[in-house]
Amino acid sequence: DKLGYKYVVIDDCWSQHARDPDGRLQADPERFPNGIAAVAKFVHQNGFKFGIYTDRAHSTCTGLPGSMDHEELDASTFASWGVDFVKNDGCWDPTCGLFQPQFPSSGTCPPEGRLKAVQLYTKMWKALNNTGREILHAVCGWQPWYAAAGKQIGHMWRVGADVKDWEGVYITARLMEQLGKWHGPRGWNDPDMLLGSTSKATLVLTQRQARAQFSLWALMSAPLMLGVNMQKISSFDIETYSNKEVIRVNQDLLTSPAEVMISTCPTYPQLEMSMSEEGMPLFTVQNSELIQEVNCGSHNALNCAACPQGNGETWCNGDCRWIESSQKCILAAQTPGDAGPKLPIEESPDPWSPNIFRQPSMRQCHQVWKKLLSTGEVALVAINWGSNKVVVDVPLELLKLPWSDGSAIVKDLWYSGSLQNTWTVSGTLSLKLQADGGHSMVRLRKNPDAALAASQGASLLASSSSAASAAASASLSAGDDKLPPVRLAQDRLRSLEERSRAQRVKELMEKHELEAQGLEAEEKRLSALEIGDTGLRLEAAIRNPFVEGAAFLLIIGLLVALASVLHSRLRVMRMSAKNN
Repeated sequence: DKLGYKYVVIDDCWSQHARDPDGRLQADPERFPNGIAAVAKFVHQNGFKFGIYTDRAHSTCTGLPGSMDHEELDASTFASWGVDFVKNDGCWDPTCGLFQPQFPSSGTCPPEGRLKAVQLYTKMWKALNNTGREILHAVCGWQPWYAAAGKQIGHMWRVGADVKDWEGVYITARLMEQLGKWHGPRGWNDPDMLLGSTSKATLVLTQRQARAQFSLWALMSAPLMLGVNMQKISSFDIETYSNKEVIRVNQDLLTSPAEVMISTCPTYPQLEMSMSEEGMPLFTVQNSELIQEVNCGSHNALNCAACPQGNGETWCNGDCRWIESSQKCILAAQTPGDAGPKLPIEESPDPWSPNIFRQPSMRQCHQVWKKLLSTGEVALVAINWGSNKVVVDVPLELLKLPWSDGSAIVKDLWYSGSLQNTWTVSGTLSLKLQADGGHSMVRLRKNPDAALAASQGASLLASSSSAASAAASASLSAGDDKLPPVRLAQDRLRSLEERSRAQRVKELMEKHELEAQGLEAEEKRLSALEIGDTGLRLEAAIRNPFVEGAAFLLIIGLLVALASVLHSRLRVMRMSAKNN
């Protein structure tokens, strides 16, 4: 709670397969023998809020009862149980969802289907509001056009596919580049959960990638949902998600969206979204040929002609068929001369995830994102998506800082050493980024004495954390041998890990004639956290749209007492929910 995490949310698979005689949802008696109200009560007694899951269609993604045609009843039931958060999914909507044999027209999402989806979400949102209980409505529709409709139907809204790996982080970040105009206040684009780096989890990133994702999501002012196994979460992940400096950027009261200032990444299709007077989401994808794909059976390709890749008819299935006479792969529903896509990308019901951007060649690039803060400062995240180290030069002039003297005082938000963690940069900030998730997150403020700013650019080496590292370290370097003594001392000090701090300071003062005032201890230690052995998978998130002007929806997973007592009082509450 000290960090702001507030909600405990359970996902799909909590209910029985049938409603009770009165039409109400029922908890699975094996997983929740005392019912959902008892779980909510216990969560509230421990100072937190409680969330639950439903679906806008007749069934959830795993086939359990959904809320279609039961919105008012389900909202009333949730309120009576003490629910504070409702995640509302969208798997099996017959007019805008996945294909269902009993609904021949399903499997698409045309404009009228988008309108119907908005109407269903609106119906649930109004039903929740009518209960008289403050309940957050989290829309899970997985399409970019929900950004334009979001504030009319909920407090946060998913805009893309589930993030399941590093490629998914990249694809979602590329999407979020274009959605800032619909982001906050009082409503937030949701890029999906944070995966973490805890080993043996179903979905996992490297430590470097996990911290990079957290940095970028925080800069985006996004809901920070922890999708890790909380009973086995690593100390590294605890440290990552407990970084107060990073959380402070996420929670900044200005609620400004992040924007890309530098990018070497491939062109992404331009998305055009708006709302009609009738409330229909309008959605057009410019240059859709960049991402339009067909299913080849075992893989996707830009078109059927690209399916075989030299393997002939064995790689020509799915949406395509093989023509033996011409040795060509064509679209199954078309004539031999037409191998184009069968469905406009705008009408696809599948979660938004252009698979072409999963190819390694599409992410050999880096980006620098910027966010203005209410303090007059600027936060930056530089991230390397590619598989080689890079040096990124960031001209301060390019950042359009709120001040114009060409210099700034910089603070590294991931540095955990013992030195004073600020330095002055003038002209250009150089960032050295490791491969596959190398990143740097810094905060820039105006230099009160610009005349004393160094005339040469500073360089920050953002060394991503290794498995043996408890915190990400940053090494300062420079291309000039005339650096100030303090900078040389900082570089030297970090290499003397085996010596006591007092001895290190003494040596550096002797060698570089530093004044004691130039060193300021910033020791940070995290207390150990033990997680009780319960089967309950806790999802968590940051941000609470009910707080005016702020981006607060914080869902907590760090509940030692909750995990252990749930195990003893409520038997084993195992969640077989999917990871979204």
